[in-house]
Amino acid sequence: MAASIEGFLKAIPARRAGSPEEVAELVLFLLSAKSGYCVGTLMYCDGGLDAHLRGPDWPKAPPRFTRAPTPAHARAPDPASAR
Repeated sequence: MAASIEGFLKAIPARRAGSPEEVAELVLFLLSAKSGYCVGTLMYCDGGLDAHLRGPDWPKAPPRFTRAPTPAHARAPDPASAR
């Protein structure tokens, strides 16, 4: 078990696990007025692991999270089909 945890920590660019205090600092920032310009973004508190896993092609790579298409029953009716 310890070997697998050790291997996981080596995969994190920060080479260590994050602390609860570090996560709390991000939460406090997001709850403060200082984060008022942060809109519609994901913030990772993972020691750089996500960026590392995305690799050097990340800006060109497709996003992991995409918006699901609007279901047909929720779409506005097509005026052309009413003819």
